[in-house]
Amino acid sequence: FANWAGFYAGGNGGYGLGRNSSALTVNAPVAAAVFIDQWKESPGGYVGGAQIGYGWQTGKIVFGVETDIQGSGMKDSACLAICGGSSINDVVEQKIKWCGTLRGRVGYAAGPAWFYGTGGLAYGNVKTTLIESSPFFALSGAASTSSNKTGWTVGAGAEAPIWGNWTAKTEYLYMDLGSTSLSMTSIGPLIGPVFHTLTSEVK
Repeated sequence: FANWAGFYAGGNGGYGLGRNSSALTVNAPVAAAVFIDQWKESPGGYVGGAQIGYGWQTGKIVFGVETDIQGSGMKDSACLAICGGSSINDVVEQKIKWCGTLRGRVGYAAGPAWFYGTGGLAYGNVKTTLIESSPFFALSGAASTSSNKTGWTVGAGAEAPIWGNWTAKTEYLYMDLGSTSLSMTSIGPLIGPVFHTLTSEVK
């Protein structure tokens, strides 16, 4: 079987997709109205970056540490309330601008390849934007937040040599970056201030 001990570095590319449970509460006290929307924001897009790591091997048992950093084009938007109508339209956009991990890897060498599980720290930048428009109520507002989040990741993969000291791997990672929140107040001449509270998990 192959020797997987030592230092390594390389590049990677792939695709990411989120399933982020989100909720928006809209409270218009003058109109005595409260609206609550719940949905899953699904930012998707290509990711790519680089990784470095170090491995140790005892017999067929391989273990090591790895860190990576990725640029991300993952984004999604949702139009809520009476979307496209003349009442109230709330558009929520979410972007994952970059992300990375610091993980341990442990697995088993079988022939030329090895198969492993992995897990550790995850981090990334999440940008959330809320835009409201209401031609009927002459109501408008916009707010945005961009924050660096930390969380955890687990996954699995397989790696095999392709030529000389070059290898290729296929890997799946599940990342949880916690949650984000955003508050906004918009004011319309017909219904006064309208308060918005947006929360979203990032997974």
